[in-house]
Amino acid sequence: MEMVAVSKMKRAVVSALATRAYAVAALDLLIALALERKIAHPLLEKGAGERTLMIVVASNRGLCGGFNVALAKSVARSFESFGGRSSVDFITIGKNAERLARKLGVNVRGSFVDFSDIAGMHGIRGLQRLVLDEFYAGKYARVLVAYNNYISTVRYVSMIRPLLPITPEIVRNLIASVGEDVPSVEVRSAAGEGMYLFEPTEAAVLEEVLPQLVAVQLYQMNLESVASEQSARMVAMKNASESAGEMITDLTLDWNRVRQDGITQEIAEIAAGANALQAN
Repeated sequence: MEMVAVSKMKRAVVSALATRAYAVAALDLLIALALERKIAHPLLEKGAGERTLMIVVASNRGLCGGFNVALAKSVARSFESFGGRSSVDFITIGKNAERLARKLGVNVRGSFVDFSDIAGMHGIRGLQRLVLDEFYAGKYARVLVAYNNYISTVRYVSMIRPLLPITPEIVRNLIASVGEDVPSVEVRSAAGEGMYLFEPTEAAVLEEVLPQLVAVQLYQMNLESVASEQSARMVAMKNASESAGEMITDLTLDWNRVRQDGITQEIAEIAAGANALQAN
């Protein structure tokens, strides 16, 4: 299981790191298109509802150390801060996210199982449509994403990131977190508005691009979660293998000690019997 986890981890990490540069560039484009040009759009404004929609990205399987436990603690704290089950609905990704939703007694608007096994951006479309439809319908004031952000092979951080509405603060925080390992991307934030030309109009471009940029962020957060999960599973299986090796060594030593004690006892009994015969 450790070797399988290593193989999956390498693929997941490569995918997560390879798309970070694109995610940062997409966020930078978002600032240039909307936030600094003051164009009105429903995704740029607080939703009409009062509730909060939280997308929880967890794993389908266990044996991954504290991966799901750390995320569950972070979600529980944030969940209560937004008013608990009376004010928060979930969209769950992974069986462990479903279990967490049942434990908290929260309403689940959608559930995606084996979602992390779907490769490519096309796998995000169902989630993207669900999130945008719920937000456009005016049911929610905000949309959050709870996931584990990949840092290194032995480290990940549980995060609750705002996804909607899109504000300058949210975008800059996302750029700061996602862009830590992509120094080659120059985040311009479009100080010069002449950097982009729009056809047919800015509003039409925004209507097409904004939902796609939301999908990019959902895809990136899922990749980060998968990379964190496989890293956590690799470390957990490595620790389990080492613990099993130590246990085998200890049990072998105990078995040899008991065996030696048995042999010594038998020799002592034989010697005692021989002495008794000689005495007679």
